[in-house]
Amino acid sequence: MTMDRVIEILICVMTVLIMLWLIVSGIWMVTSLAGAEPITEQVWVLCDPDSYVTLREGPGKRKAEFGGVLCGAELWTDNRTKNGFLHVLEIPAEESEGWISSRYVIYDRPAEVNRAMQIRGDGRVALRKWVGGPTKGWILPGETLTVWWMSPSWAVTSRGYIRSEFLEAIP
Repeated sequence: MTMDRVIEILICVMTVLIMLWLIVSGIWMVTSLAGAEPITEQVWVLCDPDSYVTLREGPGKRKAEFGGVLCGAELWTDNRTKNGFLHVLEIPAEESEGWISSRYVIYDRPAEVNRAMQIRGDGRVALRKWVGGPTKGWILPGETLTVWWMSPSWAVTSRGYIRSEFLEAIP
């Protein structure tokens, strides 16, 4: 047996061992991840007072509607899709699950305010169509508006959604 033949056999054996290691590692990863619990997140619904956010049977605007969640409701979710829908694990007052648009949820608890507040800042402040959504208008420092719901990050007002940092109580 020549030295070239021995090297060729060693390379084949090493290749087989590496392939076996990759297969065993892949099987271990798949089986260990399959039993993992999905990550759940606590969210709150933020919308206009006396209103609700639509629940759907699947993640998308074209999926069938089957109910709604009132503004301020606390929800638990375990999945977020690329198109911005969250899977709701348990819907309040129902024994079911569904999907809700992430446009109308926040990750910090809102408080019901129902009072006039004043805009503060050095320049105009954006009014949004939904939490983090596109600008629908502007408001200037010193102007007042009615705030219905407020969290540390967002507020629902009589004119749209606004970052809470730009609001202050009227003296």
